[in-house]
Amino acid sequence: MQDLCEILDISLNELFSGENIKDEQYKEVADNNLLNALENSSFTLKEKIDFFKKKWKKEHISKIVLCVISWFVLIIALKLQNVEGYVIGTIAGLLSILFYMILHNQMMIYVENNAYQKAKK
Repeated sequence: MQDLCEILDISLNELFSGENIKDEQYKEVADNNLLNALENSSFTLKEKIDFFKKKWKKEHISKIVLCVISWFVLIIALKLQNVEGYVIGTIAGLLSILFYMILHNQMMIYVENNAYQKAKK
């Protein structure tokens, strides 16, 4: 494709968009061409979902760590207050389920907003 562009004396973006691009429009057209290429890529939906899950986890690692630290602090505080073991276990279990549900739902909202973007249009 680059050889063809050289022969025609046009850029790749002009080839993909099918028109001459003015300098002030170049960034917008290049972004649109990139988004179009990504939307029509050969990635399967499962691959897109996995990608956006990993991306969300990397971007929110501090939130996950903070939840785990909070969970440990609560267990230690309850232990120092001489709370019964079964009560500590119940509270810790419920809190871990709550943290998981909240974080998982946030991640899935992020995945839906990104992986299924083409279906919305």
